[in-house]
Amino acid sequence: MGHGGHLRSWFKALSHQQYDDGISPRLIYFSDFAVKDRSALRIKIRDLWLFACTGIFSIVLFNFCYYKTMSLSTLSVAAVLLYTAPFFVMFISVPLFKEKFTLKKIGACLIAFVGCVLVSGVTGQGVRLTPACLGFGLMTGFGYALYTVFGELLLRRGYPSLTITFYTFVFALIGTLPFVFKDLIQLALTPAAIIPLGAVPVAIAMALFNTVFPYLLYTGGLKTVAPDRAPIIATVEPVVATLVGLVIFSEYPSVAGWIGIVLVVFAVIFLNLETGKKHETEGICKTESNA
Repeated sequence: MGHGGHLRSWFKALSHQQYDDGISPRLIYFSDFAVKDRSALRIKIRDLWLFACTGIFSIVLFNFCYYKTMSLSTLSVAAVLLYTAPFFVMFISVPLFKEKFTLKKIGACLIAFVGCVLVSGVTGQGVRLTPACLGFGLMTGFGYALYTVFGELLLRRGYPSLTITFYTFVFALIGTLPFVFKDLIQLALTPAAIIPLGAVPVAIAMALFNTVFPYLLYTGGLKTVAPDRAPIIATVEPVVATLVGLVIFSEYPSVAGWIGIVLVVFAVIFLNLETGKKHETEGICKTESNA
């Protein structure tokens, strides 16, 4: 579960230098997937709405609100509000998945959130939150949480993580078309020579390690980790991002940042000290038996 956050954090280092100079990482993933295991493309019509929810109401909503929050405030504020996702998942999981609402989970969630706040450095910036910024920020966390919720529902229906990830990005692509249609037309009318050749390997690397693998690992992790625990464990992402910044870019965290790292790691360990049985559903069991 944590590996998804690790990979995403490592390849944020790539976007520190350049990002998507006219090349879509999703498109690279689609073309590679289409020529491999085509049997994994088969889904039931009645489940299309769930895939649409993971792609449009999770990925598109999350990204739109995330960048909107950044435009209204700062990157640090957007990152902190993103990590309200575990709270949303926890509250949704109680009635939907019959998960227990325990003090240990609440404590781990609060500790991890405080750690993310300290790691982000937002405490020393004197940031002002407008109602619009707070609203879009919370919607970022809600959209991020919905991937866990709908991903869990699809796993319970027997779909492998590869299929879930693929159709998630298919619907995400459809959902983003209204926002980028004008740019696509302009790109189509522009000579291909304007796309730097150096952007191609970066786009491929980001397609695999910043987009595909993290979601595959996260979705696969939902098979063995309860949905209300998964986003808490994934809060290791800002910690790894900070350590990557230290190693690659010599960006040293503050004292508060180091305290935040300790808190996040402690929250993840503290959460996993409680060993509970992950529900095993008929759909997942069928998937494993057919493997």
